[in-house]
Amino acid sequence: MGSAGNAWDYTDGYLEAVLFNGGIPDMVTWDMNGPGSPQLVTGQNVLAIQVHNANATSSDLTARPFLGLRKAWGAPPTYNTPPTWWPQAENDNLQATFQLSPGEHAVLRDPDGQLLDALILHPDLPDAFSVGRPEGSSTEWCIFDPPTPGEPNADAPCYSGILPSPQLTVPSGFYDNAQTVQLASAIPNAQVRYTLDGSVPGPASPTFPDDGLTAYTTTVLSVKAFSDFNNMLPSGTQDESYFIDALDHELPVISVLIAPDDLFDWNSGMYELGPNASDDYPFFGANFWQPWSRHARMQGFDALGSLAAREELDLEIHGGWSRAEPQKSFRFDFKGVHTGDLDWALFPEKPWLTEINNINVRNGGQHVWATKIQDALISDVAAQTHAHSSAWQPVELYLNGDYWGLYGAREKSDEHYVAAHFGTDPEEVTLLNPLGALAGDASEFTSACNSLLAASPSSPAFYNAFAETFDAESYMDYFILQTFFQNMDWMGIAWGLNNTKVFKASPAHTWRYILYDTDACLGHFGQSVWENYLEYARNPSSPSVHSNLFDHVLDNPTFRHRFVNRYADLVNTLLQSEAFIARMGAMTGQIEGTMPQHIARWGAPAGMDAWDNALNNMMMRESERVTTSRIHLIESFNLPFQRTVTLNATPNWAGDIRVNTIVPGPYPWDGVYFNSCPIEMEAIADPGYMFTHWSDNDHSEDGQFNPLDQTIEVDVSSNDTFWAHFSPCPTDATVSVLNAGEWLGVETENIPGFDSVSWHLDGAYLGTTPHIWFHESTGEYSAVVHFDGCAVDSEGLLVLDVGEPSHALELSCHPNPVSTEVWMNSPHGDVHIHNALGECVRQVPRGQSVVPTADWPAGTYTATSGRSRVSFVVVH
Repeated sequence: MGSAGNAWDYTDGYLEAVLFNGGIPDMVTWDMNGPGSPQLVTGQNVLAIQVHNANATSSDLTARPFLGLRKAWGAPPTYNTPPTWWPQAENDNLQATFQLSPGEHAVLRDPDGQLLDALILHPDLPDAFSVGRPEGSSTEWCIFDPPTPGEPNADAPCYSGILPSPQLTVPSGFYDNAQTVQLASAIPNAQVRYTLDGSVPGPASPTFPDDGLTAYTTTVLSVKAFSDFNNMLPSGTQDESYFIDALDHELPVISVLIAPDDLFDWNSGMYELGPNASDDYPFFGANFWQPWSRHARMQGFDALGSLAAREELDLEIHGGWSRAEPQKSFRFDFKGVHTGDLDWALFPEKPWLTEINNINVRNGGQHVWATKIQDALISDVAAQTHAHSSAWQPVELYLNGDYWGLYGAREKSDEHYVAAHFGTDPEEVTLLNPLGALAGDASEFTSACNSLLAASPSSPAFYNAFAETFDAESYMDYFILQTFFQNMDWMGIAWGLNNTKVFKASPAHTWRYILYDTDACLGHFGQSVWENYLEYARNPSSPSVHSNLFDHVLDNPTFRHRFVNRYADLVNTLLQSEAFIARMGAMTGQIEGTMPQHIARWGAPAGMDAWDNALNNMMMRESERVTTSRIHLIESFNLPFQRTVTLNATPNWAGDIRVNTIVPGPYPWDGVYFNSCPIEMEAIADPGYMFTHWSDNDHSEDGQFNPLDQTIEVDVSSNDTFWAHFSPCPTDATVSVLNAGEWLGVETENIPGFDSVSWHLDGAYLGTTPHIWFHESTGEYSAVVHFDGCAVDSEGLLVLDVGEPSHALELSCHPNPVSTEVWMNSPHGDVHIHNALGECVRQVPRGQSVVPTADWPAGTYTATSGRSRVSFVVVH
């Protein structure tokens, strides 16, 4: 089976042991009768396993293989009980290829289509119950517990239905005074039982009093109905949370109800140290290090106190070393076996995200004693770029009615996150972390990276090949942010590869990284602002395919040029101290009023002064990185020097200036750029104005640019001011529509040149193109010529008889170069668009079409239609 590998080969990635922490080890299984199975022989058989290092410097080399034969499905249980992670035999029962929703029908027909039986699915049927006919009856239906697939339900009780859930007279909410709660109505032939500790009521729980219950303090009340005659299944659990004369809440509140033993039992409670914890922090082996999950229920309240969500979920302890803190983080996993996704638009910056598969509710991670928000703040900064990060919403948490303090609700960066943000199916997503594939298959990523690593970065085709594999903008921003903020706990810089996730939203998408867990940034682990994290990311202590490729791609002149300029753009704007402090202030403003009661609950941070000091330290460190990051760019890329570029405009309100990837302001504006890395600037007029010229300066006098060119490129050699001049749109400009027989064009006067022409027929928009084919349509045609911030309308041209075409128009496109979309006009056939490699990337039907290009790699593309051909350039 298999073949021996080269003893000097490295593995595709670093793999950490997982079994000692309760994780599930990698498994390889074979069907002994299937293809590819080991060819066993009579007598002795040897299974050999090779173990390889991840890289030249990895010293921890351990393997612990297990080999087992599992029992066949349905075989008698004569074996020892396997561990929970051991694979189970596959179920050979018949499986339907569809699922049923409550209220839908399942119909059974014979081969001739004759109806044999039909079932309407009960709307409240719990998971793991079955519905069937009792033996000997063809008319009666039963709900069976437990189900016995393939066997009679002879010993299973027959339930005729499910009791309705009890309803209470007082809804969940926030109240100033004690509330007396009663049953809204009696349930015939049933007893309603209740709990006050978060557990699900059982048959032995107290009976709900006839005169009701009074909640004098914050209380969680759970009720459930049980049949008097045991002929109906118990109802679902109805939970209510009553906050009586509670703390002041300015944030959304989440109330979690869970059986207390599931959290706090010494042996089985996942919040406890338990009997196997080590003595030293972070107490490996403790219960809270186990990969346990427990069924729980929750209610979510918005910041105004209104009930916004009611769900069931699997609750887990979340995090790394922060698990050892008294206030622990949680993961809320909303599964289909319970109530499904969380139906709550929890994150205000993503109002479209109304169905959430799971969230992490973080205690602040490694900043539980410090800022509480560093990871959330850096993620918020990243969200303003092309990088990907998870949203943050501060919430306050209650566990079984006890106040559990301030948390940060975060999107979990998994395949559901990717699918939600790219409009794909989670089944299409490939998501990788340092241990392997979390979703999909890692082999495609490994193969793609190996191809790029094998290619010469100096090749003219290298950048396009890279941009067709990775989203170049997202890639740059991800590495810029990680190195600017100096993430020590990433990329194998200080220890093994960790906190690195890369994904592909579907086979048609490019690879992108997700930025997460930045607790170790900004000196929190003791790193100096003078440490060059560009070099650390290129050559970490534990190299990987990620660091190797980053180092490799930086040797490509095009990528390096754009990377340095993008780094400078972000440091000049988003990463400036004032911008960072403003974002921090917006976040701290949301939680400042909550911090005193949180500190009173946990003593972490030690007090409001301690919290302020931690925030100030974070601000100071970020401010210092503005200077040192520029020094590291000079060192890493051998840049001669940096210079200050000043931008200004006249009139100040008449337009903007784009420099590389940003449009900064207000004016005058100063930014720092680097010699030998030319920058691009473009004057952009506001509506009602047009660009006229740039003021002369040292660089124009050196012949680096023509002051009349709207877009210029400059290799900054000295501190200099670039001053754009705008004037009002001309009042004497005119546009006339020209009839050329089969197509229409425009003739202009007192217009220096135009950017685009939009066409209308009888007032209806037709498209944007320099000329338009019209032989199939009569009516009044008009055009609007756009140039800078100006727009000039033509008089209408009435076309009554278009006649027959005498020749085909040439294929045309607009604009050129293009960024987000290109207009294709093909009057005589479909258009095929090819990239620089000759691959057809899009087919466009005959006529006028808008082709989105925002996700296309930058480069030259060729459009062909019949014998017509036109080339255009995509730039970003």
